[in-house]
Amino acid sequence: MIAPEDGPRIMLDKAQTPYFVPCLLAVAPYVSKTAKRYPPGAVGKQRSAKHVTESPWFPIDFDGISSEDKDAILAGLDDTVYCAFSTFRHGEIAGKVRMRVLLFMDRALGPAEWEAAWHVINEHVLDSKADPATSKMHQAAAVWAAHPDRVSQCFRHVGRGDLLSADELLKLTPNPTVRQAPFIPKLATPGAQYARYKEALQWLDAGDYQTWRSTLMSLRASVEIGELNDEEARELWLSWSATAPMDRQTRNDQSQYAPDAMWDQRTTLTTRAQILVAALFKRARDEAERYVRLELPRNLSPRAVQAATYLRRFHPSTFEKLRSAV
Repeated sequence: MIAPEDGPRIMLDKAQTPYFVPCLLAVAPYVSKTAKRYPPGAVGKQRSAKHVTESPWFPIDFDGISSEDKDAILAGLDDTVYCAFSTFRHGEIAGKVRMRVLLFMDRALGPAEWEAAWHVINEHVLDSKADPATSKMHQAAAVWAAHPDRVSQCFRHVGRGDLLSADELLKLTPNPTVRQAPFIPKLATPGAQYARYKEALQWLDAGDYQTWRSTLMSLRASVEIGELNDEEARELWLSWSATAPMDRQTRNDQSQYAPDAMWDQRTTLTTRAQILVAALFKRARDEAERYVRLELPRNLSPRAVQAATYLRRFHPSTFEKLRSAV
């Protein structure tokens, strides 16, 4: 669909060319100028950093590189799966190559890790010659197209090697301020309450500092009242903390922000343990309910269906209220 074998689309106007992003877009509240065109709180799909999901592939642009640079870049991709093709303005300036390269990983990454992997690829594979604008997942890119006057200069190259390893790319991420991820032990058979807490945590934002701190207190409280043992609560805390965006983990080398160090501090609870635990489940319930209400009465997205399923299982009275509303 993006760069078919039968050649580029012939377009007089670049603006009329179909564009794409390398991921599905989530249904979420509209932002920026788009939000002003809808009632407050309206939701939908929009090309924005708030609506991107995850992707296993990259559209990477090169603007105005030399023919020698192009040959070197493609030679460096010989062992990988790729598709390289000329962009709309290729041929405007003699000797200058405008090219888009599609590269593919073995699994999808969320926006923060995807961007980190993009920079690793640019530095280690592409000689830092890629257009930095394409390091954002929500950046739009055009399909293979050409002006009629420049069709003869178009090109398309395909590589049929191996997929890039997402894990190996992330190991090369330059982030010296991030401490090594804490060891998360593999649990023996979890207790009866473990699944309940794990399901609740998926609705809480580990990137929000206040939520992060209050969740720490709630998980400690769960140990105090005997619903989780220390091993279970620590595993949940570390795993959930690791879901925070990468830019929110950049200070994890400091003891006041490192999840494992925070757990080991054993701060005395100043609020009754039962209240702290109840607060965790209330926050999870409210967030799951918000997902569902944002989309009612339309067909629910997969995430909203997941939220409704969570409510039906763990908060049946809230689920019944929503069903009655529908």
